[in-house]
Amino acid sequence: MKKKWLQRLGLGLSAFMISGCQLGYLVDTARHHYRVMNKRIPVDEALQSSSLTDEQKRKLRLSQEARQFAQKLGLKVSKNYSLYTQLDQPYVTYVVRVSPEYDLSPHTWWFPIIGSVPYKGFPTKKQAEQEAKKFPEDQFDTYVRGVSAYSTLGYFVDPILSSMLRYSDYDLVNLIIHESVHATIYISSAADFNERLANFIGDLGAELYFKKIEGQDSPTLEQLSQSKKNQQRTLTFLSQEVTDLAKWYKDNKGKLSPEKKQQRFQQIKSRYKDTVAPHVSESQSKAFLKTPLNNARLASFRTYSYNMDEFERAYAKLGSDFDAFLTFAKSLEDADDPEKSLKDFASPVIR
Repeated sequence: MKKKWLQRLGLGLSAFMISGCQLGYLVDTARHHYRVMNKRIPVDEALQSSSLTDEQKRKLRLSQEARQFAQKLGLKVSKNYSLYTQLDQPYVTYVVRVSPEYDLSPHTWWFPIIGSVPYKGFPTKKQAEQEAKKFPEDQFDTYVRGVSAYSTLGYFVDPILSSMLRYSDYDLVNLIIHESVHATIYISSAADFNERLANFIGDLGAELYFKKIEGQDSPTLEQLSQSKKNQQRTLTFLSQEVTDLAKWYKDNKGKLSPEKKQQRFQQIKSRYKDTVAPHVSESQSKAFLKTPLNNARLASFRTYSYNMDEFERAYAKLGSDFDAFLTFAKSLEDADDPEKSLKDFASPVIR
């Protein structure tokens, strides 16, 4: 039994926090992962706890409805999210991302099973920041952020984490479907594709859930409608800016300076202020304009939200049929290049 546990732990660590092969890192990650898994209790037991607020208990009950719906959608759920873990920190892990000074290509870390990924996870923010400091500031851009949830890709029973209960109803349902996509479809060394696919299906699945529960005129979706339109404006804007910036770096290789780079970032913010800010909420525009831009942050955007149009076109081509799209998405696991296969399928036929 102990040997089996250790084997599963090793596999789970690969999915939980990607790393190099430093022994100290692996041991520390193993301990943290074990603590998270060892604190799991059944959701029914958590619902009886006096330490959770009524609102947290309501979110827990919603999570159970969401996991059942994800299973009905054809996603691999098994016993995932039937357990609960109370964390002793705001996030379950902290990840660091790194990109060269004049390049949006992310620095990657390699690990067995998962392959190359553009981030490295740590139990604490301090550890992630220490990792970021290993990359000279005059050669790299770094970005550290907290993560509220993760998927062990089926190697462990993933719990609902206390960090997930801060989410809105829509975002919680979306997140559970998103993480269930990872447990269902995962392509080694294709992190950007995996995350964008999970984002697309998460959005789609959450919309289907609230229409099923609340009807076609779902109040939840109606409230989100304008917010999603605003978000789409920002995503469309950033997709184009990231494309243009990558070309600018390539065309001006060897001619750039930190000053020119910052001027370029300021131009991006100025264009946002002129073209996007008037159409989104004041809080959204202020948040974007106050956020320091760097290559690592923009590379993170490219991983999760860059150019979702091809997923939209593929879904439309399949008659906006969720089952057909999921079957198609699963077929991409066997593709040599899933990005190219998606693009080829989604491209309009020219006669």
